[in-house]
Amino acid sequence: MAGGACSGKCRILGKVGDLCRGGMALCSAGENLLAERVLRIALDMSREHGLGPVLEAKAVNNLGLVLQSEGRSREALDAFGVALGLIRGRVGTDNKLYRTVNNNYQQVLGVQVAEYKRVTEACAGRCAPSTGPMSDPACACGRMACRN
Repeated sequence: MAGGACSGKCRILGKVGDLCRGGMALCSAGENLLAERVLRIALDMSREHGLGPVLEAKAVNNLGLVLQSEGRSREALDAFGVALGLIRGRVGTDNKLYRTVNNNYQQVLGVQVAEYKRVTEACAGRCAPSTGPMSDPACACGRMACRN
């Protein structure tokens, strides 16, 4: 960069950072669908311009937080898993970013486990194994069909 001028990649990096911050601000304001769109744009730009796995991981982590706030736990876990893999592959596991994303992953996983336990306990004694696609509708526990 001659004379302190910012290269095109530098400007893209700034735009991706702005999009990530903006996406999280939208999420904080309750505008989750717009936040998700903004973060997906940031993620696409990061990948398209090869801005690196750490920035990509930050964008994916933020996306996971938005998905979590929308109640889309499975998608949030997937996003956090992708972010953890990117961080692990680039800078390892002994760093603040990895611990932060791993904490996000563990929180969502803990909520899912607690919900699964709550539902299966509520269904105890009323559920039978599902026998296939033509069986009774699945019970709230997701693995069995309730006996009526």
